[in-house]
Amino acid sequence: MQFGKYAYSADGKTAAPIHWTRICETEDDALYLADDVLDLLPYDASPRIRAWPDCALRAWLNGAFLAAAFTPEEQAFLLPVTLKTAESALLTVQPGLTAEDRIFLLDEREIGLYLRSPELRRTRLTPYAAAKKEFPDDPVWWWSRTGGATEYDGGLSHYVNGALAVPDDWDGRPLDCMDADVPNGVRPAFRMRKN
Repeated sequence: MQFGKYAYSADGKTAAPIHWTRICETEDDALYLADDVLDLLPYDASPRIRAWPDCALRAWLNGAFLAAAFTPEEQAFLLPVTLKTAESALLTVQPGLTAEDRIFLLDEREIGLYLRSPELRRTRLTPYAAAKKEFPDDPVWWWSRTGGATEYDGGLSHYVNGALAVPDDWDGRPLDCMDADVPNGVRPAFRMRKN
């Protein structure tokens, strides 16, 4: 499905329709995920631990991105969804915090539940997002909305502020934790009412 428009050309001056895949549906609505990584941004640049309700990427998606990508008429089709911060196997999070969003990222549980086929997990960068990559040959990663903190045994890694991201070759294993202040792919999702 094509819905909305976002910067597409490498210089960001030309927009193109956004392509979405329906990954889940109920009697009343459907959940859509962007086919491509539309932009590269950090989850949150703060050194403090940020859960989804407080992170900068959430504010951007429901502010600047929403206004740039969708007309007011299109925005009327986007259902506000109450999202609850869920416990994570890999991150220490603040469970139970809520946020109401029209545009969001999938969380750790939704990714495992709805993206079972390799075709849904794999993605590509738009030319606009690709132009922002520091190392063009590096694999594509895209953010989930699961953020928090973690520490690995032996002190090898410590993420004061981290978020889980999906690698392009994800095979169903646990998601990887990335530093939240590092730009990674943004692959938005939304719910739309039927009819």
